[in-house]
Amino acid sequence: GPWWIVGRDGDWTRFRPLLWVAVADDALVEGSDDSLAGTIREADPTQRGQKLNALLAELGRNPDHPDWSLLFEYMRLAREFPPSSLDVLCALPAYPRTLALALFKADDETFDSVWSLSRQMPFLWILLAVDDWQEAAVASFSGLQAALAEIDTDGEIVFSVFQSFHERASVRRPYWKALCDWLQERLFPERALPNGELSIARRCPSFLEQQVDSLELELLGRHDAEEKWPEGNEIMRYLSGIDPNRRYSHLNIIYRPVRCAPFVAAHLSLNNITPTEPLIYELRLLRAFDRDWFDNVYAIALTLGLAGKTVES
Repeated sequence: GPWWIVGRDGDWTRFRPLLWVAVADDALVEGSDDSLAGTIREADPTQRGQKLNALLAELGRNPDHPDWSLLFEYMRLAREFPPSSLDVLCALPAYPRTLALALFKADDETFDSVWSLSRQMPFLWILLAVDDWQEAAVASFSGLQAALAEIDTDGEIVFSVFQSFHERASVRRPYWKALCDWLQERLFPERALPNGELSIARRCPSFLEQQVDSLELELLGRHDAEEKWPEGNEIMRYLSGIDPNRRYSHLNIIYRPVRCAPFVAAHLSLNNITPTEPLIYELRLLRAFDRDWFDNVYAIALTLGLAGKTVES
């Protein structure tokens, strides 16, 4: 099967890993191994790709799959080598539920390795569908509840694990607080929610909506009229799905993509719309132009959308 040849000088990798395929007499026997290790040793690229797709889909459904530990090892490699060097990581963005489950399963040691994947790969955490987050959360924490049923009779251990995820995610991106509160309602309905943005969105949505206007004024204060604003041809294709008041139709076309981008991002996540790679690339550029605007407005749009979803939806 394939081997990876790596040239190191101490802790420094001198060149891109080289793939070398060794042909063995027992190739047919190895081909019958459907584990992640066996799949990676599959010499035929087509068969290897098909097996990886099936395995990644299965991992997204099964938080107790024995191959999770090896997948996390490959995710750690992405901190040193380009993810494009590894077939398993190249295939991973096509399985958002597996990505979400990986983040739920990650501990303090592995969380950053999983989190940082989006910086080098064609996906954004903010664009994962909220339904995928919910399905992954249910699979992860329901399985944990079943495993600990005899010793965690009051559910405190499982809830503390969820709280750890809540804290790790919210520290890195504050707008995830509303998503975590929304997930908590579904996973732990008996636990009282904190009086946060999700509660405010349900009681007084106009309070959050008014903040968008204040944030727009701050946006204008950071950029003058002569500055070149990034284009957004991909973004403009999705405007029909967002609030007409947030399409900024009264403005010149060059000023609209930056304003509309966070609303479009929230719309995609809330409505389970799979983004294209050009759209992902464009959203990266638009967010980079003004992160404060994008992150704060995305948080408001996502919170308002989640507040409108019933527990049954």
